[in-house]
Formats: sequence, C-alpha cells, structure tokens
Amino acid sequence: ELDAQVYVSKSRPDEDSPEMLPSKRYHHLVLEGARAAGLNADYIAELEKHAVYEPSAETLEARRKLLAIAPESLPQVSVAEFAREAAAAKECDPPGSAARRVAVCGYVFEIPASKGDMGFDLHIGRDTTTRFVLQLIGISLDENDDHGRAPFPVFEKQLSAAEQEYVLCWLDHYYEKSGRAHPVAFVKEYAETQRRGQSEWQHPRSE
Repeated sequence: ELDAQVYVSKSRPDEDSPEMLPSKRYHHLVLEGARAAGLNADYIAELEKHAVYEPSAETLEARRKLLAIAPESLPQVSVAEFAREAAAAKECDPPGSAARRVAVCGYVFEIPASKGDMGFDLHIGRDTTTRFVLQLIGISLDENDDHGRAPFPVFEKQLSAAEQEYVLCWLDHYYEKSGRAHPVAFVKEYAETQRRGQSEWQHPRSE
C-alpha cells in the first residue's frame, strides 16, 4: 500500500489562465509514472492528449512589461530582510491573515491573504529562481535547496533557454497570484549579480 498526493484543479481549466493547466514538466512526470506503473493504455492515451500550460499572447505581453521594470526603480530588500519579513508575517494572528511575499528573478510579489492557501509555503520570503532550476532538471530540492540565498545565477548567461522559460512561467504564476500588481520590491543581491554579469553560482549539473 502506498500513500500518494494528486493535484486537482479547483475550477474548470481556462486555456488563458496560468493557474489551471499542468506544466510540461509535470505532465511528463505523470506520463512517465503511468507508463512505469503499467496503467491502462487507453488511460495513458488520454493523459498524452491532456493540454499543458502555454503562456497566452496576453500573458507574454504582461511578462514583457514586467521584465521591463528596472530593478533599481523598486525598493531593494536584502535576502536577510526578506526572510525576516516572512517570519514576522507567519506570526500574525489569526494565521494566514497577512499577505505573503515571493520573489522570482529578483522581483518580489505580494500575494494578498484573500488568495487563500498558496500551496507552496517554501516559496515564501525568498527568491525561488535556483529552486525552480533544480525542479526542472530533477535534482532533489530538499538536499540542494539554496534557501533563496546568494550566489544567484546570471539569468541569461548561466541558464539554458528551457530553464529560463520554466522560471519565467513561475514568474507568470506569481504575477497572476498578486492580482497583476506592481512588484513591491527587488532582491538586492540578485540585482547586484545581474549588474555584474558574473557569479560564483554553479549549475547543479556541473557539480
């Protein structure tokens, strides 16, 4: 007997929403698991036809405008300050009544408490860029997590096109979660790394 978890959409999938459809990575994992378990061929055929998330033209335009926001135009928050803010928010009474902040590619998004359970508490109070790279290439997150601390990768120089796109899909996700609100801050150390164009960050596959 095995314990398992399954993600289930809470509402009807909307092809234009980053919230509903599975990522290509997750779809691939489900398919590989179904094949390895020897599940019914008809069921696997249905899984193969399942739609996956592809950013719409509207989402790509929103992403373009978001990435055009200069990091230096936003309040700078250090990794340590960001973590302290998250810890303080967790102490709010009643629990879950405070907004949560998450960073992707250095951009800090504030997720209103009205959005309910985020589902990924480990994303709160940190930059998630490296964590998503690990996730995409199948390296253990628990054993190799950087906890959102430097060194950070030089995004366009050290990540492949596929890795960049996967991280940017998560940027879409949290921008949507924030209600498409303007980022509230930028992670200071991440900004410094991109400005320098050099980093001690090592790609997990090279270690």
